[in-house]
Order: sequence, then structure tokens, then C-alpha cells
Amino acid sequence: GYSNANGGWYRSPYIHKAKIRDVHRERGFDACVYLLPHDVDGDGKEIYRLFKKRGSYSNEETIISVMGDTGQTEVTKKVFEHVKDVVKPHAVIHTGDVSYADGFAPRWDSFSEISEALFSSVPVVIASGNHDVMNNGAEYTAFEKRYETPWRRSGSYSKNFWSFNIGKAHVVHIDSYSSVSTQMFDGAIADTFQTWLENDLERVNRKQTPWIIAVFHAPWYNSNSKHYKENEPQRRKYELILYKFGVDVAVNGHVHSYERSHPVYGNQRDPCGTTHIVVGDGGNYEGPYGATWMTPQPSWSAFREGSFGAGSLTVHNDTHMTWKWERNACVHQDGTTDLNQTYWSMRDGESASSCQTDEDKSANALVAVDTYVFVKNENECANRKMGTGSGGEKLTFTEVEDEGIASNSSDPHIYQIQTLKVALVLSLMCLGGTCYALWKTLQALKRAKFAVGVHAVHMDNDRIRVDEDEDENGVELNVSNSFHAAQDDEGDEMLLFAGTGQNRIVSSSNVNI
Repeated sequence: GYSNANGGWYRSPYIHKAKIRDVHRERGFDACVYLLPHDVDGDGKEIYRLFKKRGSYSNEETIISVMGDTGQTEVTKKVFEHVKDVVKPHAVIHTGDVSYADGFAPRWDSFSEISEALFSSVPVVIASGNHDVMNNGAEYTAFEKRYETPWRRSGSYSKNFWSFNIGKAHVVHIDSYSSVSTQMFDGAIADTFQTWLENDLERVNRKQTPWIIAVFHAPWYNSNSKHYKENEPQRRKYELILYKFGVDVAVNGHVHSYERSHPVYGNQRDPCGTTHIVVGDGGNYEGPYGATWMTPQPSWSAFREGSFGAGSLTVHNDTHMTWKWERNACVHQDGTTDLNQTYWSMRDGESASSCQTDEDKSANALVAVDTYVFVKNENECANRKMGTGSGGEKLTFTEVEDEGIASNSSDPHIYQIQTLKVALVLSLMCLGGTCYALWKTLQALKRAKFAVGVHAVHMDNDRIRVDEDEDENGVELNVSNSFHAAQDDEGDEMLLFAGTGQNRIVSSSNVNI
């Protein structure tokens, strides 16, 4: 269980932390084996779960599935089944807006049931969407307690800024809902995120990971009137950085439709720019947005379609990578709700390869598959030149436990400098006669921090007592500090997710534990 931001306590039966017991070659691919509490068969034998793994810098072909805005509908199930059974990826990138629980915690659990077959069979990372982190404090708590991110191994001090390597690709996440303001009280935070992003991309060794994939929920390039230019301040803040370091592709969600751009920079087509792909068509019915395409279609927009589906990036080698989007379902108007909102549904027996969602006015409304091949030419685009950087993983950093901040030990003064900026501004304010008010405020904050600390100690003691009591009755509970990720023997976060019984293998002599 966990404490919500509103002070309530929610106990979910689907939240587990597990430790990987073994990594080995199983049926031709790397497999990770792990065990969750009470994973036993009728004879009491332990039943181990397994998922595929593609390590960093692997020379083998790597398939990364991309989906977003999934929700919990019959279309969601169809998308998950297609990805698991047809795409068969080595990893899944979810571009955010996962369960659409919107404050009702049990819907996070019901999403775990819908997604279990896929999410328990392959590593998954999830971008922070507005329905995950923005609606209320309780929503963010539910999200971050269930879905870990590789933030600590990235040298980041925020769970919502992270990166990792998979095969020949470096994946970096930018939080769409962190401040980009440089005003008095926000500037230090925004500059710190920018510093982390620049440092992360600078570390990439493009001889090892020649492809760079950016992930963020709210798109910078979107020709749908829904959410149009909603994330423009962040584009203005970070686009030059992505261009400077030659980011190949950016994947997003938020807009409930599919759209792929040509390589673009500064709202103009640029062969050395980033290709932006919106994959917000994962199943949620808030839309669909096919009726709200803007006309004329911008010159930078290459393909757009208003149905439902998912995409995948297949990294073949150092010079070629293929993007493929496939439509999984169309929906049609099927009456209205009590609130006069349109209700949508699939038609029985309708083929995704030949259907069209009602009101989709895109030029590609009848096209079920979109494919694009990335070909790297470093002579044409110097920003994608290989061989720079030292690698982007397994950094050494220290934690400041009182503040919950991790800083890169190779340059421990980066974040201190930002703090000093704020201190300097506050000192200048004192010249205007506000010293006394600031002093009173600081005293109040100290008292509040002390109260929170005392409350946390009592909560920890209560949790330990509860766990001890229930352990006597045979209930196995996790009493570790949930602020930290589950880790393997090398200290890396384990991205393991809720599950109730899929993808299991019975313990036998060929499984080393």
C-alpha cells in the first residue's frame, strides 16, 4: 500500500517489487527470470516469470514498440495483443497517459490486469503524461508507486527525467510538465533540467549507440487542432539542444491520433532535423481526433490518420532503422452518454486493414500501415556524426537523502550553482525591506519540515509494525523505502510491473537461481 497526497491510504493487491535472479540465453534471446510473492503451483513449487532482454550496445536487431494514451477499452486490449503477438518487441516505450484512472485508484489496478500479458513479458518504460502526473497529487503518487524509471542510473535527480541504452539506441525522456520558465523562483529548476539534458546527450557515444530517440508526452509538432502548440514553450527551450546533438526521432502521445513528420527544425523541413511521431492512438476514447485535422496540412507533416494503433522502431544496424505504424482498430459513433458525449465502439468482424474511423478527414484515412526508413548519413548531417561522448549509462552519483536529489559526482557544483542563483535573488529582495517576512517564512518552512519528518518517522514505524504483524500470519510484504527503485546486483533499477500470473515458467534444473 501507499499513502496518497490527500492523506488517505490505499492498499493495492497488484503492486510488487521483485529481484531478478538470473540472466541467461533462453530460446535464442536474453531472458530475465524473477519471482513474485506467492508464485507457486498447486504442489508448492516456485513458478518463475521470464521476459526478454536486449542489452546495451548489442549488435543484434532491436525492436522497440511505441504506444500512448492507452486507457482501458476493447481497443486497448486489441493494441496490447497486437504488440505482444505480432510485433514481439524487445522493449516497450509508452508515451504517457496510461490508465486514465483520474483519481480513482482501483482503475490503476484494473489497467494492470489489462496490460499484464504484455507488460510482464517485456521491459516497459513510461513517459509522464498529464493524466499520470498533472491531475492531482494522488494521481502522481499512484503513477510513481507503480512504474519505476531509470532516473538514478541516468545521473538525474528527478524521476521524470531519465535515459537508457538498448541495443544501438540511446533513449532520453523529457518531462512535458516540468517548468521551462526562467522567472525568479522557477529558473534554477528549469536550468537544471536543461543542464542534465545537455550533459546526457553529450555523453552519448555514437559508435556504440548511433541512434538517439527522445520521448516526451506532449508533442512539439502536431497539425491537429486538439492540443495544437500546447507544448510550444518547451519546444522553444529544448529544440535547439535536440538539433545540436542530432536526435533522430522524437515519439509523443497526448493527441489521440497518429501523425509522422518529415525531419523538421524550427517549423521548417530540415534533413538534419528530428522526425517527430505522435502515437496517441493507443485506445482511449477521449476523441478520436480524426475530425479536427487542420487544413491545409503543414509542409512538415508527412502522414496523419485518425484511428487506433501502435508503432515500432526496428534498429537494424549503425546506419538503418525502420519505423512502422499499424492500425489496429477503427471506431464508429454509437449513441451518446448521459452527459451528451459521443459513445464510440468497434464493429464486430471489421478488418483494421480496410476500415475507416467515422469523421476522419485525413488524406490517409484508408491507409492502414505507415513505414519510414531512417538512413544515417553523417557526411550530410554533422550533428549525427558518430564517435563523440563516453557513453550514457552507469554513472556514479551521490544522493542527498534529505532533499531527495541525486547529482552527478563528476561535476558536483552544477546544481549548487543553480541554488546559489536563487539565494542571490532572495538576498537582493531583502534590500527592499522584505527580510523580516522572508525570515518568518523560513521559520515556518522549518517547522513544517520538522513536522513532516516526525510524521514520516511515525508512518515508517507504523508500517514496520504492520508488516511484522502480518508476516506472522504468512503475508509477505515489502517494507523497503519505495523512493528507491528495485535494483539488481549491479545497482540498476529493475523495471518490473504488476502481475497476477502471466508468462511463468516452473522452476527446474536449467534455471539457475
